[in-house]
Amino acid sequence: MKGHVQPYKRNGVVVRDRWKIVIDRGRDGAGNRHRDFYYVTGTKSAAEREMRRLLTSADQGMYVKPEGQSVADWLDTWITNYAPIGRAGSTLKGYQGIIRRYLKPELGALRLQKLSAEAIQAMYTRMQLPKANGGLGLSERTVIQTHAVLHKALSQAVKLDRIAFNPADTERGVELPRPKRHRVEVLGAHKVAELLNALEGNRLYLPVLLAVTTGMRRGEILALSWDDVDLVNGTISVVRAWDEGANGYELKGPKSERSRRTIEMPAILVSALAFAKDEHEDRRARRELAGEGYQLEHGPMVFSEEDGEPWWPSRFEWAWQEFRKSSRVAPRFHDLRHTALSLMLRQGNSPKVVQEIAGHHSSAYTMDTYCWSDRATQRAAADSIGDLFSGALGAVETQLGTKSGTKSEAVPPLNCENVVPPREFESLLPP
Repeated sequence: MKGHVQPYKRNGVVVRDRWKIVIDRGRDGAGNRHRDFYYVTGTKSAAEREMRRLLTSADQGMYVKPEGQSVADWLDTWITNYAPIGRAGSTLKGYQGIIRRYLKPELGALRLQKLSAEAIQAMYTRMQLPKANGGLGLSERTVIQTHAVLHKALSQAVKLDRIAFNPADTERGVELPRPKRHRVEVLGAHKVAELLNALEGNRLYLPVLLAVTTGMRRGEILALSWDDVDLVNGTISVVRAWDEGANGYELKGPKSERSRRTIEMPAILVSALAFAKDEHEDRRARRELAGEGYQLEHGPMVFSEEDGEPWWPSRFEWAWQEFRKSSRVAPRFHDLRHTALSLMLRQGNSPKVVQEIAGHHSSAYTMDTYCWSDRATQRAAADSIGDLFSGALGAVETQLGTKSGTKSEAVPPLNCENVVPPREFESLLPP
């Protein structure tokens, strides 16, 4: 590949301080010559430096043919042809919102091949600035989500040779804010009991009971079919979940392959579901006897309207938010999943077992996300370590204080192999 710089002409007249870079890529098999043109404003030496940079990138296998596609055009192509592959409809909907609200207004007019780390960083900075200072006043979490979408879109452009490298890479100088970890509200056993008592007789009772005893997600709970509930063996098979796409809600497989799982039910849940199933069958029989229709398009739903229509997640969320307004103990519904899994861990259950119940990819993630400590467990830890050292110090004092030259019983060295923790500390030890 060769190149040269020549003066830029407009209508046959040389334009001052404007240069044309010609990159000659040789001839193809048919003998056609291929050349690319770049235009630089400034000194001739600046144009020559740009030409050398282009030739060097070609030598390194990073040369990309110049195109006039804008960032907005590429984002439209990516979200239509590439983003939907392997992603849930709700995820895609979130991507579309980020592109529409932030990426297109800030970067859309730029040429894709001219997009730089500096322009991306400037956008992230404006997103976080307070509105009073001309920014958007957005959270660190929103900036990180926006970066994730932009990085994915640009990575695809690299794979297709639209651009030579991903300017959103942190190695290119893009700095991201540190995310603030959201502290979820984990209810204690008494608060859970108070919440269930407050819901007695309310149709929200059963989905809440499912959430706090199994740790299932809202979409999994509302998609539950009676075919997935085994009351004889006391198990639930999680095989589908509601997903919100462009055309409304649709049933899909769970969030991941790990999320496809079988959960053992406690007796309290088996009893509640058995009662609910009797009610479901009675309601269905009454409607059929009266000649009224009963919808079974999505199967015999555990949670449905009078005519068998699913209890759509949007309607459920509205009902839950209405209940929260009048309740002192109702958290976000997803926090009930956190509550269930956290209480399982506090009860001394193996992290591996809790991971399988949750449908997570690893027990490390389960522990990091759901193993919250509280004042009681911290107090138990403090007391146990204090008791441990107090006992050891007392034994040493007894040995040193022997009278009449009599030898005391030898005190074994303090190590982890011969230390038996107090009972209240056992649940804090690793499995």
